[in-house]
Amino acid sequence: ARRSQACKAADVTNRAAPLTASASPRRPRLPPRGAASDTSSLTMADEANTPLLGAADDELGVGNVLLNVLPVTTFGYLISVFSVTLALWSEQWGSISALGGAALDSTALIGAVGGMAYFGVRADSVQEDWHASTARLAAAAALLCAAFSAVCAVLPTDALKASIETSLFTTWAGYALMVARIGAGFGGGGIYTLAAALESRRHTPVAVGLASTGVVLGQVVLYLVGWLLLLVLGLDDTGPQWRCIFAFGALMALLCAWRYYSLSGEAIDTQRRPRASQQQTYDVLADAGVLMSVQLNGMAWFLQNFANYGISLVYPFVLDEALPGLSIQNTFGVSLLVSVGAFGACCFSLLFLRRNPDDPSKAVLESFATTLLTASVSILVVVFLENITSRFVACILIRIVVGLPSATLYAYPVSVAPPEVAAAAHGLVAGAAKAGAVLGTVAFYPIYDAVGFLALVIITAGTLLLAFGAAVLAYVSLKGRGASDAQRSAYSKLDDKT
Repeated sequence: ARRSQACKAADVTNRAAPLTASASPRRPRLPPRGAASDTSSLTMADEANTPLLGAADDELGVGNVLLNVLPVTTFGYLISVFSVTLALWSEQWGSISALGGAALDSTALIGAVGGMAYFGVRADSVQEDWHASTARLAAAAALLCAAFSAVCAVLPTDALKASIETSLFTTWAGYALMVARIGAGFGGGGIYTLAAALESRRHTPVAVGLASTGVVLGQVVLYLVGWLLLLVLGLDDTGPQWRCIFAFGALMALLCAWRYYSLSGEAIDTQRRPRASQQQTYDVLADAGVLMSVQLNGMAWFLQNFANYGISLVYPFVLDEALPGLSIQNTFGVSLLVSVGAFGACCFSLLFLRRNPDDPSKAVLESFATTLLTASVSILVVVFLENITSRFVACILIRIVVGLPSATLYAYPVSVAPPEVAAAAHGLVAGAAKAGAVLGTVAFYPIYDAVGFLALVIITAGTLLLAFGAAVLAYVSLKGRGASDAQRSAYSKLDDKT
């Protein structure tokens, strides 16, 4: 009888072995709770070169890269759309006040702050079939963004013209426009943060950082579309142009929805997942020992967004002073070239992630150091040359490099947070960071108008220096604690909670 039981036990073991071995073909298995960790076999470099769930290797072909970058490109397009539409309205209906322009610029960002927090936490509250459910949630966010963008495209011309000529805050069309942009921003915020969470489950941190370059790529697409529309349709009637610009944003959001619905059918993650609420997210991050580091990274991101979006708002005014009488089409062309330079800077920052696969906080530090060096050069240019050309050159330099840390900051939360709360952690941090973008959008023009460009450049450099200080503290907080140890601790806590 004992011999028969032994044979049965051996048979069960032999059948279970291949199942265990095939459960996660890419990711090294974490040791059981209480067991000694072997840091030589599982390091942060291993995590950086391995998808956080068992999945195929990164496919960095052109088609796959474009699909991965598309969601964040849509977000970058919709939060910058007024850079082009306001110029078109001002050309035909008269200039809008700086306060009104800042209010419109900030509407999509206000919606995005709420969308990032809501969709990030909502994604990590899913208990079963996380990947498919989150992809469907991202598709819903994209459809929401598309619907509100379409509303902007069909607003009556006469009503919108009256709100531009008088005040956005006294006409129904002005309120409708702002509400529609807040709604589009809410959906766009969901796309933005869920893109990071979904890519982190399927790809390496470098690929996650690559997706973040879509914010600037969206601005490139926006100026390119505006320039082409003016080239084809002219300026006799700007109605078709601004409607097409809003409609193109809706089309991009629909493509995102299609992309996410196609992802929902991929069999990447089908096991039951522990529920992670917002409160539990903080608990898990604290238990993993990365809460302070993630919060400090969020502070650095907040300050960087404050400077980045603020200087982007002031840039058109400096351009008008430096090149008076420049046609709107040529203005779009110059802005397109500057946006291409900013996109190149964001792509360059991916080298820092690739150079530091075992230390994402060091990648953030290196990207900030490069930005600060360029900002210092810009200040010297303005101080020693003291003319409008120097201000224009300095503004372009800062405009290009102030977004350089974006890729490293975007990839940081999902690189160090345990996979179970990666979406919520990224959503909460990104939402706080975009609050800095709202503040910069509202505050920078009054600062520029009151104290001048040189003082504004110094304020921008000081803000970036504070962001660098927060990044240094994040590095110190994370130093000595590998990502694998943090994730192992979090898995243990999640087991206890569930």
